[in-house]
Amino acid sequence: MVMTTRVGDMGRSEHRMRIGEFARLGQVSIRMLRHYEALDLLIPQHVDRFSGHRSYSVAQLTRLNRIMALSSLGISLKRISVLLDSEPSTSELVDMLTLRRH
Repeated sequence: MVMTTRVGDMGRSEHRMRIGEFARLGQVSIRMLRHYEALDLLIPQHVDRFSGHRSYSVAQLTRLNRIMALSSLGISLKRISVLLDSEPSTSELVDMLTLRRH
């Protein structure tokens, strides 16, 4: 795990994981993460400009979980992108899922 601390960020530390660790925690393949990146669904928090290594934050697991949940219900990745970019609340997502089931 890569951990960096930003100076002047009120003492909060920012935890970053390499793509492999993030994939394991999110239970997806590295290939799928790169696919999501190509579609602008899930952009790495940081990409090293020299090596190209990608890193993700723990907070990005929430977005990944939402992508996977919506995708498992048969919602297209294009539609998921629109939904997530509008930042729906949890209750709005539950309503959408309920409608999708009927």
